[in-house]
Amino acid sequence: MEKWRLLWPEQGDDSILNKAKNCIIFKFMLNLIRTKIKLI
Repeated sequence: MEKWRLLWPEQGDDSILNKAKNCIIFKFMLNLIRTKIKLI
């Protein structure tokens, strides 16, 4: 859970750029998980 908190810092919640960056990171992580599942 702490890793997700690092991706979404509460102090940068008002920053649009931060939200966009976090969204890209989240999608990238999802894609990595999906490819790992496909490989297995």
